[in-house]
Amino acid sequence: MQRSTTQVLFKHLPDAVFIHDDGFIAQVHHINGPRVSNLNRKVLLDELAEELSRWLPDQVGIPDPRTNPDEYVTIEPEEVSWDVFPLTFECTNQTCKRVVRWFQQNKLLTDTNAAGRIECPSCHSKMRQLRYVTAHNCGAMQPMFTPTCQNCGNTDHMYLEDLGSFASSSWRCRQCGWAVGTRFTKCSCGQYGRGANPPYQLGYTPRDQRLWSPQTLTIINISNQTYDHLQEHPQRGVAALASWLGDQADLAMSLADLSRGDGGNRMSAEEWADQEAKLRAAGVAEGVIADVRSRTGPADTGAAAIIAVASAEVIQAANSRPMVERAALFDQKIIDDRKSFAGLRATATGAERTAADNTVGYMASLGVEDISVTQRFPIVVASYGYTRCQREPGRAHLRSYAKAQSYGGKTPIFAVPADTEALMVTFDARAVLGFLEHEGDFAGAVPGSQREAKLALAEILAADPNVGGDGAAGKTRRLVHSASHALLRALDDGQSGFGEASLAEWIVTDVLTTAIYVASYNDFTLGAFDAVLRRRLSAWLLNTADNVSRCDNDPLCSQVSSQRPHAACDRCLHLSYGCRTWNADLDRRLLRRFWLWTQQHPATP
Repeated sequence: MQRSTTQVLFKHLPDAVFIHDDGFIAQVHHINGPRVSNLNRKVLLDELAEELSRWLPDQVGIPDPRTNPDEYVTIEPEEVSWDVFPLTFECTNQTCKRVVRWFQQNKLLTDTNAAGRIECPSCHSKMRQLRYVTAHNCGAMQPMFTPTCQNCGNTDHMYLEDLGSFASSSWRCRQCGWAVGTRFTKCSCGQYGRGANPPYQLGYTPRDQRLWSPQTLTIINISNQTYDHLQEHPQRGVAALASWLGDQADLAMSLADLSRGDGGNRMSAEEWADQEAKLRAAGVAEGVIADVRSRTGPADTGAAAIIAVASAEVIQAANSRPMVERAALFDQKIIDDRKSFAGLRATATGAERTAADNTVGYMASLGVEDISVTQRFPIVVASYGYTRCQREPGRAHLRSYAKAQSYGGKTPIFAVPADTEALMVTFDARAVLGFLEHEGDFAGAVPGSQREAKLALAEILAADPNVGGDGAAGKTRRLVHSASHALLRALDDGQSGFGEASLAEWIVTDVLTTAIYVASYNDFTLGAFDAVLRRRLSAWLLNTADNVSRCDNDPLCSQVSSQRPHAACDRCLHLSYGCRTWNADLDRRLLRRFWLWTQQHPATP
């Protein structure tokens, strides 16, 4: 059975249950592969520590990476070892349907070899796996409980009358007719009960994604002295903002500005005007005055200007690792092959310039500021544990992949680093603010400059850091996330060479940026995304907008309720593997309204 690395990372790590290609159900018990050496281990463990802080202390079954970094080993998954699970089978003879459970795989193999197949002990018909298991938030999982007949005193003649739901199905005795509803086993953990009731394991099918949810993290895998220094700098958020605002893309220059430490001691415009007059009256040379102004006068751009105008909340929000990673990706000295469409357009002439100008119009009509391409997008996707029944921190135990006498006695992190090709899209802050104003979520005047619009939006997002809200910040994040999915899905058009399942997103919604990368996790690239940027950008954007205007599941997809507040499904916005949040917080209706508005009010380049 062959599986891509993406499928292994998200579907076939230890303790996952899956349907084998031969039709039976299996559970992964071990992963083999080489140790990963070509990654920034410190960044990985720092990010893991941040992830673990989202869980309650008694929910985490994983060592603290800050105090026990040597307890971890990073492995690239290559070989999956599995066992048949569950060992519960039912007779395929509809007049029999007796259920038999084996407790040891060796015994099942012995009985199967003796009979030549898995055979019903009562009627000798063929048997098949019972397709249900029970699981609980604490991580426990068992085969479905088979009750003992209260009349016969054994389980030899019990069968499951399967009516399609656990509530309506029942266990029955083929011999005496005794019946009982499907009941679930109490969980011994004593946690996650409903009210005063004890906790119970619930029933699931192997295809139910809630049965096993991998917990993953994604980092930009850069090993660069400037980047490492920036990660340690207490004001790294200032450099990240300087990059996004367009003040200073060179992180080394931003670090130099921050190291001077004069951002908070600069004069106001009025103070400088008075000082400048005094210097000129004293006969100081103009070159010297210019140097003094650069060091102590009012700053228009860069680190000093940001410290002067951005709130502490904005700078603190920009300290986050994704914001800093975004800045590194847009530093030409770190990712030196990145090409932006704006740069290609600036050097185009003749017919190519005319086509590029038309493409800029399409970009503006979708609220896109710029699009870049790189053939060396340094991504690492890693999985450090899993949950059952619930994915969110606080609602389930985080289970480790560690196994006794495996992985050298350490806790494995399964990770795959790669330098792959990616398209990086940045959305227009003026368009987003204008749309929010149109929706009644922004009361101020929309700034005319891109920089001022970004600062205004940064204040909105920093004031409301939670994902999923319905205010201006929540809508902005949902909008960018939905647009990212729509752009990714539109690349699966038979022209780029990639299917949707082979692509993934890396997204930083608070700076309106997403990267769509090839999730093949190897260092071979086709250069297809370079061709998209140079020759197929208009077609891609038009295809994206057209796809969002409808869904194959309409009108059901467009219907919303208190239980389903946003419109998105697997036929319009959902991704198979490429979304780290598993398609949470998407809304096609919001995105469609945004693009209808931007087509009528395109931002001026």
